[in-house]
Amino acid sequence: MDNSKLDDVISTITGMDENNLLYEYYQKISTGMSSIPLQDIIKNKDYTQLLNDFIRKIVLTDTEVSVQINPYYIGLSDNINAKSITVKAYYSETNITGLKIENAKLGNNTLNMNIDLIDYDPASANLINFTSHLNESSYIDFNNLPLMLELGLNTTEGDRDSNGKLSKTYTLSGSFNLPMTAIGINVLAITDDVIASVHVSSQNKGDKVAVSGYIKITPTNHPNSKGNNGYTEYFIRPGKEDCLIVKHETNNSRRMIMVTPEELASHIGYYVLGIGMNFEAEEQGNTTLVTGLILSGQDLRISAIHTYLVEVLENMNSSDSSDDSSTEESTKEGFMGTGLYIEKVINKMTYESGDNNSGTFNLGIDLSSINSLLGNDLKITLTHGINESNKRNELQEFSLNGDLANIMSLIKVSIDFKVKQVTPVNYYSSLFESNWNDYISYFNEDDNYYYELETCKQACRNGSWGKKYYTVAVTYKDSKTPIIVK
Repeated sequence: MDNSKLDDVISTITGMDENNLLYEYYQKISTGMSSIPLQDIIKNKDYTQLLNDFIRKIVLTDTEVSVQINPYYIGLSDNINAKSITVKAYYSETNITGLKIENAKLGNNTLNMNIDLIDYDPASANLINFTSHLNESSYIDFNNLPLMLELGLNTTEGDRDSNGKLSKTYTLSGSFNLPMTAIGINVLAITDDVIASVHVSSQNKGDKVAVSGYIKITPTNHPNSKGNNGYTEYFIRPGKEDCLIVKHETNNSRRMIMVTPEELASHIGYYVLGIGMNFEAEEQGNTTLVTGLILSGQDLRISAIHTYLVEVLENMNSSDSSDDSSTEESTKEGFMGTGLYIEKVINKMTYESGDNNSGTFNLGIDLSSINSLLGNDLKITLTHGINESNKRNELQEFSLNGDLANIMSLIKVSIDFKVKQVTPVNYYSSLFESNWNDYISYFNEDDNYYYELETCKQACRNGSWGKKYYTVAVTYKDSKTPIIVK
């Protein structure tokens, strides 16, 4: 990125005003930083002034300096009394030899990082190609990052009501299309209509931002649903960020479960594909694929591709979870302790300008660094243009397409996902209360109304004439069963 572009990024961030939904987070960080009189400290060499609520403690020894920082003032915690982040610098004589960061809470992860400095090695330096940056394929051009940031801030600009309260509702409408092939044979694609609504409110100035969410997935084409697919709603509560899942069955009943955000993320294969996209629906083993699968030495159950895919994704998540549980706290590396390396996931970014202040960002995505089953050639496009209701240039459309997964070189899953901003509707506000009242009526006030998936696997039953039928069988911890409301 050019230096001038970096200046543009800084100018865009510092130019944020109090009508932006992100302003409170920015103000919290900048206020904490500006409260430290750095010029007086340097001039008078009185470093004890650093020991305010931002920097809680400094320890100097012959080999290291340790600084404890309040994460509240750098936006990593909403609790001003949160446990400190510790930054240690190690040195020998006049040289810094290493850096260590401890207890940086990033969402549900804890970042602990060590950086060691080694002696300069001329032989290693000779391996560096100092002209490689001239080849565009060897780096990502972030010169358009200031524009993307500006559009993002435009999109998060809130609206004030007659009482001066700030809020914003975003509604996206689009569709999923998941074409699949098995041993080179096309399998009928799954298609779903999707509506997503997010309501963001920071209430009065200085209040914490509250976010509620609503997602509705309606299967419109499923080979095992016989044209009667039902639909699924996901209600994400503000503050708690837990999710009430309501599956509208084809017999006019509702299947209801409540899950924590961690549970939803850990079992997204079942909760979204299995329930929402109806991959759990019973399907017959695909006799067209049987011969090829047997010749490939694979189990016949793979021919029931949709239910099998749910099991594969659940096994993948279970494997990741078991790896993380080997220590008391997650200590992943990568971007903000998430285990992701941005430079590996995003391998390309370009921008195409259009008419009337519109344009499109194109990103190349490689998910194989996350899991070898995932695709390495996906494409994301972000389109922006003038929002006619407020005359601001905002991000408007998102699309993702390409090969999503390749399982054992037999099953290939592609994706074509598109959504765009439409007239905002706060679906959560109008639909949640009645569903929640129906759900909570089955519990006492002190009951644990959260569900945790215990097992999720493909199950088989034998039919006539040697036919086999497959579905997704699940059990929940504590022998819970979903609430059925008619």
